[in-house]
Amino acid sequence: MNVSKTTQFFFTSIRPQYLSNNTIELTKNIDWNKLLEISIKTRTTPLIYNRTQSLQFNSFVPDDILREMQKFYFKNLRKNTLIYNEFEKIGAHLNSGSISPILLKGIYLAHHIYENISLRQLSDIDVLLEENNIEPAAQKILSLGFRFKGTERTDFILQHQDIKHIPMMCNNQGVGIELHKKIFNEWNGYSVPQSCFFEDLQSVRYKNVHARVFYPELFIVSLCLHIDEHVQNAQMHFIGYIDIAWFLQKKADSFNWEKLISFCSEHSIKKYVFPHILISHTYLKAPVPDDVTNQLNKYRDDYYESFFLHTIEPNEHLAIHIKNANIAGLKRVKGTKNKLKFLLHNFFPSKSFMVYRYKIKNKKLYFLYYFVRFGDGIRSLFSYLSGKTN
Repeated sequence: MNVSKTTQFFFTSIRPQYLSNNTIELTKNIDWNKLLEISIKTRTTPLIYNRTQSLQFNSFVPDDILREMQKFYFKNLRKNTLIYNEFEKIGAHLNSGSISPILLKGIYLAHHIYENISLRQLSDIDVLLEENNIEPAAQKILSLGFRFKGTERTDFILQHQDIKHIPMMCNNQGVGIELHKKIFNEWNGYSVPQSCFFEDLQSVRYKNVHARVFYPELFIVSLCLHIDEHVQNAQMHFIGYIDIAWFLQKKADSFNWEKLISFCSEHSIKKYVFPHILISHTYLKAPVPDDVTNQLNKYRDDYYESFFLHTIEPNEHLAIHIKNANIAGLKRVKGTKNKLKFLLHNFFPSKSFMVYRYKIKNKKLYFLYYFVRFGDGIRSLFSYLSGKTN
């Protein structure tokens, strides 16, 4: 698909391959304000700042844009340094109780794949644990001064939701951690047994912390399913495509494509995994062998690709498909009385959830946002009934 010069430069500057001097040609006719806007939206500003600095692009980037990017870069470096410092304490405390966390997403990728924690923005710490380790791990983390964030809708919803992780725990420095007991929500329809993600794990260390990660092919599956969950909820997890490209670049010499294809075939998830790899390959130059690309091409999905580009160059004509998690949750609730209670608790959740969800500054006015939420709920219901939303 055709994209603007600004978007071309954006894709080039976030790819894992080193920028060449030829990239300077792309700086002509760039809308730098638009590039900054895209980078903030896709959480790639620190990465773009670092990559352009490596070729001394200072003379091509307007000073005000460069200063703004630099601000994001150092802000991210400070935040990620804090997150990794806390992870080191948490990891050591878990290890002391013979608990070895399985690292998910950013906490593994920033250090081990990007090899520079300032490049990849992190929201929090995500780890996967065997279910029997969830409660002991939570108690150890709470003993370090963390507290449950308290942003759940209500206890009733929590009991009836298909949840991947227990409620987030945060400390007074704003660092959060989520303890996952599974990789994806069952309502998404992926037929991979959750037990697969606890098998054949590889050891990894961060300083003195012993942890585990999926083998490379399964790690790619986890990244793709995470992206797919977001897309099914009409959300774009753009940074996930960058993660795929950087991961495959790092593991290019040892990555077993036959193993990946076999796993996806066995568990009937090719249509959920292959389109996302193809997008990363097409736009971000994720290294995929030609013979593999030919096999994956059968699963190229125009909607996934259009939705990916929609994040950067909005398309007002794109009909965005969505699966509704609340509707899926409602189906699992038994009894008319409980179903009505589920709907009521969804429309009118706890005060702490409302403040968190709608970023309410004046907490005394939180009740006014119930009207906003009710309107959102009605729109979501019509979107679900029509099978899509605009």
